Amino acid sequence: MQLDGKIIAPTSSQPWGSGLLQWLQFKNLKGITILGKGVIDGQGSDWWNDYGRMPSTKPTALRFYGSKAVTVSGITIQNSARTHLKFDNCIGVQVFDIRISAPADSPNTDGIHLQNSQDVTIYRANLACGDDCISIQTGCSNVDLDMESALEHWERGGYGSVQGITFSNIRVYEVEIPIMIDQFYCASDKSKCRNDTSAVAVSGINYVNIWGTYTVKPLHFACSNSLPCTGLSLANIELTPLPSYNFELCGSFCWKAYGTLRTRTVPPIDCLMPSKLSSTRVQSYGNSCWV
Repeated sequence: MQLDGKIIAPTSSQPWGSGLLQWLQFKNLKGITILGKGVIDGQGSDWWNDYGRMPSTKPTALRFYGSKAVTVSGITIQNSARTHLKFDNCIGVQVFDIRISAPADSPNTDGIHLQNSQDVTIYRANLACGDDCISIQTGCSNVDLDMESALEHWERGGYGSVQGITFSNIRVYEVEIPIMIDQFYCASDKSKCRNDTSAVAVSGINYVNIWGTYTVKPLHFACSNSLPCTGLSLANIELTPLPSYNFELCGSFCWKAYGTLRTRTVPPIDCLMPSKLSSTRVQSYGNSCWV
């Protein structure tokens, strides 16, 4: 499928009915390709500003479900009401040379969402979103990321494991926290979040060749009290602070995070623990900031 024009979402409530989970969707296909220089515009501002005339259910802009050998290349997806590009139950996904953008304060506008999908490659992607640039959730394996910007976390809840993932050759610009694992994360009203962590085991996560600027802190590893993060690895990290209008700059933060610094880092990261130690030893916080 060649896309060189512009697809624009309706901004009146009537076409959406009571609300849709996705706007454009492809299901149960094999060898589907979308390429070109076209634009998919979700016109999300009417949803984010909540004028009271749009359905409460916000749609994902473009979703692939139950498909094999999927390729998305060259296009721009912008201002989705919610997630921009989603892959559910897909095998053999390639995403490259695409651009995804939404305002920094747009709610839940993830760039790319992966769920129950295997053999995924994402590279040369320019992502600037209001929420996660890439969200990797349940049932994913063999995911390879090589891109221009990313902000990741593993959330509380669920069970199982996340292991053997490499983030490499990533350039970030004006990202609040470029490197993040946060198992205390809560997407709902913060006042209703319980102070517990996920039972998901996180291990063997590699960060290689990551550079750019940040506005809050360079790294935030907040791992589970019951299942600490192990086998974390960092090499060739060069992140410089950018003065922010809204936040106080902080140092790196680690909690229950164990791993290796394979090269010197900029700034120096001294909170990562080299091995699993006795619970009587207090792990360094870097400084007092917790964001």
